[in-house]
Amino acid sequence: MKKIFAIAFLNLVTATAAAQYSPVEYFYKCSGLGQVDENIVGINLKTNKAGFFDDEVTSYMKLVDTRYADSSPPQTIMIYKGKNASTKTGTLTLYFNLTKKTVHLDSTDQKGLTTEVGTASCENAIPWDDLN
Repeated sequence: MKKIFAIAFLNLVTATAAAQYSPVEYFYKCSGLGQVDENIVGINLKTNKAGFFDDEVTSYMKLVDTRYADSSPPQTIMIYKGKNASTKTGTLTLYFNLTKKTVHLDSTDQKGLTTEVGTASCENAIPWDDLN
């Protein structure tokens, strides 16, 4: 009987620790940017990195700014920037609304022309290894 209680207690402690440090709490996956299923964004709040996968290559971005919108409810918008691996000459700017769990991605070419890649909703997910 003591063994059963000990095992149950150990399982409870393990489950509590796993929930407390779960990677799902700090990683978001946003699929379907620009209504293209293959366009996926991953955001790691723990390492302040983001990645954009466009079905061919992954572009990596770093957190450059955090802004707070004076709205109801107040919103936290995190801004990530990095090189566009698809074009090799442009840059990507990702706006992640932590409050609404949405992203907006813009691509800027070498001439400074900015185009919208798209927007998407995000959900908690298992982290990508290369964003750790």
